Amino acid sequence: MNVRFRHIIVLMMMTAMICSCERDAQQDGTEVPVPVPETGAPIVFSASRQQETDVTRATTPLKDDQTTFRVWGFKNYSYTEDNGVYSYGDVQTVFPGYTVEYAENSQSTTTTNTVGWEYILSSHPDQSIKFWDWASKAYRFFGVTGDIEGTLRNDAYEFTFTADTLHVNETPYYSRLWFSTGNYEKYPDKQFGQPVELEFLKPFAQVRFLFVSGDPKVDLEHLYIEDPVFKPVTSSRGIAVKGEFKVFYPLAGTATTETFTVVPDGAMGSVMDAFTVAERWYTVLPAPGQGPFRLTVTVAGDPDKECIVPAEFMNWQPSYKYTYIFKVNDEGGVELGGVLAAYTQWHNGGEAPKMIFNW
Repeated sequence: MNVRFRHIIVLMMMTAMICSCERDAQQDGTEVPVPVPETGAPIVFSASRQQETDVTRATTPLKDDQTTFRVWGFKNYSYTEDNGVYSYGDVQTVFPGYTVEYAENSQSTTTTNTVGWEYILSSHPDQSIKFWDWASKAYRFFGVTGDIEGTLRNDAYEFTFTADTLHVNETPYYSRLWFSTGNYEKYPDKQFGQPVELEFLKPFAQVRFLFVSGDPKVDLEHLYIEDPVFKPVTSSRGIAVKGEFKVFYPLAGTATTETFTVVPDGAMGSVMDAFTVAERWYTVLPAPGQGPFRLTVTVAGDPDKECIVPAEFMNWQPSYKYTYIFKVNDEGGVELGGVLAAYTQWHNGGEAPKMIFNW
């Protein structure tokens, strides 16, 4: 047996032993160490669209022919732990508002382009290549479309949008916060060193209400539903359709998701009093924490039938669709039952059922 062949046999035996140890470790619950990625790995932007109802992701051009976004990135060089809760600090800038462009059929043609998105651009020669820093404790990335400039405020980055439902297509997208630590053991779903997936949203929600018959023997059309009005119970300002939308991205501390605020415009035409057409989608501003809604309707000639939808069902979030379904009964006289379902079904982890949509 020659020397080279013996070396191959030894390597095969060592590989088999390593695989066997890893299988044993996985079976007995022992965590298998994850190898540290190679040094000099460039930061790239990538994602995968999993289903048609996903929020637009940075894999293909964004809706409305958006082929450009700007990205901000930051890293933390320190962290502290208190009862299992981490707090990150010592912020340093990675991407100071780099322009990222999409080009068809350009995947993997450069070091920093895996699915068509590239930030090393001839039109922006000041944008140098960025590499993962394995000494940092966490990374955060976020982006916006359009020419919006952000503002640094007390360890958070802030962007302000003018959100007008009459100009949805012209309103920029903003992304969710991409966050990951560099600690495999304490953060099992770590993305540190992986392609950065940015999930983009519009600062609007969509709402509609529907009716169904409570008796399968009774056709809904024969219940003669007329004059529906779906409106806030206590709000004096109505339903906001125009205003100021602010999104905040934490750069330190323990928060790992973005937050937002909405300030409705007080000018005429910036609100609507009610939804009055069933099955129509109404585009509105997000409204977390708003109060309950009341549906009033005429059923079979009997006016002022009503149903209250509690406040916990009215927590409108950006880029979500909400459907409210009301049951009309014809037992012992026509009456309107409670809300049958507050949301069409769509789940994202521990979130309440909602439906994500594209613009």
